Amino acid sequence: MYGMKWAAPAVGAVLLLAGCSGGGGAAEGGGKETAAATKSAFGRKTVQGEINDATKAAGLPDSGRPKGELPASAPASATAKEKLTYRALACTAPWQWLDMGLPGEKAVDPAKAYDKAVAELTARGWQDEGRSETKPDPKSTSVQTVLTKQGWTLYARHHALKSMHSVSFTATEDACMRGFTPKEQEQLLEEEGRAPGTGAGTAD
Repeated sequence: MYGMKWAAPAVGAVLLLAGCSGGGGAAEGGGKETAAATKSAFGRKTVQGEINDATKAAGLPDSGRPKGELPASAPASATAKEKLTYRALACTAPWQWLDMGLPGEKAVDPAKAYDKAVAELTARGWQDEGRSETKPDPKSTSVQTVLTKQGWTLYARHHALKSMHSVSFTATEDACMRGFTPKEQEQLLEEEGRAPGTGAGTAD
């Protein structure tokens, strides 16, 4: 209902690339659908800005993820799997904050800040398509809200385990993601499952 199950691709890998990559290199794959992500009036840069503004207004700390400008293409030395992840990155506007519950970390209530950030996004025109909450075990909680706007689908997630929290906002451009073959979609889901700190839940 909100888009394909694979619409939040390789979240951990995308964030890792955004945090450590220097970018550059020739464009690898992606086709016309991927290229459309950078040409749309409501493109990745605008979506990233709205996510950044909403999280800041909610009082969430500057996560540093993604770090700087997201690379537009894979470097020449990238492996086939890395090139696939870079193509997914071209369709993606990610944001993530990890609170390890360590002394000295900025005091913020992750659950309240998450809800406020979602409210900030809806105030900016994002349509709330539904919220789900699960308790994998008595000591943990996972919340996901799906938002849509102008051809983009955004997955807002809050995972809590005792004093540890993960808050993430990952938006993907629907048309851009349709440029991936079924086999590539499977590979992206596999990468997401292997990436540290990512949630397993996706919307139908």
